[in-house]
Amino acid sequence: DTLKCALGKIDHIHFSPPCKGFSTANRNQVMTEKDKENNDLSLLIVDVLRKTSCDTAVFENVIGMWRQKSIEYVKKIVREVLKLNYQIRVCTLEACDFGDAQTRPRFFMFIAKYSIPIPDPPKRTHGIDVDLKPYAKVSDTIGHLLHQDNASIPNMDDVMTTKVNPGVHGLIQLNPNGLSPTIRSSSLQPLHYSKGLNRCISVREAAEIQSFPPNYTFHGS
Repeated sequence: DTLKCALGKIDHIHFSPPCKGFSTANRNQVMTEKDKENNDLSLLIVDVLRKTSCDTAVFENVIGMWRQKSIEYVKKIVREVLKLNYQIRVCTLEACDFGDAQTRPRFFMFIAKYSIPIPDPPKRTHGIDVDLKPYAKVSDTIGHLLHQDNASIPNMDDVMTTKVNPGVHGLIQLNPNGLSPTIRSSSLQPLHYSKGLNRCISVREAAEIQSFPPNYTFHGS
């Protein structure tokens, strides 16, 4: 009630809790206490729905949440959300199917009150079919940054040079005519496709691959 009074009527909620514990990129074979704490935050979607009585909501996380190891979280959320008289539609979507130059599969729950038509998953806009736009290329997405003055664009100057060859420690080199793998926050970024640079992509280049606005500035490490 306090939340409702403070914020007024809330029509829609988007909920993206921490994904590290669910991610298949998490190298911990045994779930740590911190992983469990992060995973438990996903259950707060139920409290948010209960306290706001919003008409619709979207829950998003990595597709690892949809796998057997973590499926109990999904089941619990579904059970509790249904008790609150909401309907649910579940699907997975790929960022590259909507114009990003990266493969980034994500798990979604679309949630709506029974009095409101629940939306269909969005139709993909990019792909190999003739009626779709072609997949975005890495070179088309970040190639223009090669000709920019680093000082004129935020987050372009902090780049990591390396003598590690592609394939070592999972390091890959981007294909200029293909898609980037999923950009992650906690691992070594892929090597730039221009072999002469011998460096990983910058924060700005990683951001452009993920469709962040060009003037978005990241602060901190």
